[in-house]
Parts: sequence; C-alpha cells; structure tokens
Amino acid sequence: MKSKVIRTVICIIILISISAPSFADDSSTTIEPYTKNEFPSWAHDIRRTEIITFGSLPFVTLWVTVAYSAIANGEFHNPLDKSGSSYSTTDQKNIMMIAAASSISLGLTDLTINLIQRGIRGAHDKKLRKPDVITIIPYGQQPGAPAADSAKDSKNEPQPPAPEIPTDYLQGGIESAIF
Repeated sequence: MKSKVIRTVICIIILISISAPSFADDSSTTIEPYTKNEFPSWAHDIRRTEIITFGSLPFVTLWVTVAYSAIANGEFHNPLDKSGSSYSTTDQKNIMMIAAASSISLGLTDLTINLIQRGIRGAHDKKLRKPDVITIIPYGQQPGAPAADSAKDSKNEPQPPAPEIPTDYLQGGIESAIF
C-alpha cells in the first residue's frame, strides 16, 4: 500500500514537471541582454574576484600538490597517478587548505590591483575634465582682465584695427559670398 502511494506521487511529480513547459507563457521566453550600466561597479568587481578565485583553484591545487610532495617528501609524486603512493588524510587537508588560501589570495590581489587602477584612472580623468563654465570674452579684451563697465572706459582704450580681408582670391570682384 505504501509503495503504491509513493509510486503515484512520483508519477504525478514527473507528469507535472514534464507538462510544465507546455503551460509556460510565450512572453517570458524573450530575453533581453543586460545593459552596460545595469549593475554597479562593485558587483562587477565581486563577480570578477569570484571567477578568478574559483577558476584558479584546480590549477593551483595541481601545483600545490606537486610542490607539497617535493617539499614534504623530498621527491616528486605524480598527483594524477592512481596507482602510485597516495597522500594521507592530513596531507590532503593541508594541500586543499594551501590551495584554497592561494586561490583566495589570487582573487583578492586581482581585486586590489583593479581598484587601484580605477582610482588612478578616475583621478587622471578628473584632471583632464574641463570645467562646465563657458566664459565669453569680448573682442579686444585680454583674458583675465576686468570687463569694461561703461562706454567711457571703452572709449579710453584703443580699439584694435579691423582685420583686412584679402580680396584677391575672389573672382570677378565679388566681395562677399555665402558658401
């Protein structure tokens, strides 16, 4: 009796899980890609650190195993050879702890380097950024000199002569043209 109930429950679960995609809404199948600024920079940094930490773990474990056998035993043991002498439980724990610590330090080192580089880039961009204020300097006034407040002050200052416009490039005596 108990086995019939279990079989029935398992069959119902299988039928529901198989038929669930047929009841799905078609609008949920459209996937939009993430935009560049959808996540903050700290989320990108944490994800990059996680990828480097866990991605380097197998390689670091292999090299730690080789180095551990050379240092602890004084001879090279192939870590991929199943028929050779195996490591004790304490040796395996030591190898995994050293490999995990090395992988975490690789991830944190990369995070530190990226944060320092971003800080340097931000300071450099801040230096290069021009101010948002636009200053219009009237013709004839030197930059940094106080502006003339009245027409009397401007009469005392000598006005620069108007620039001469060359006319020898014009054809047929046309003195003004719209291009």
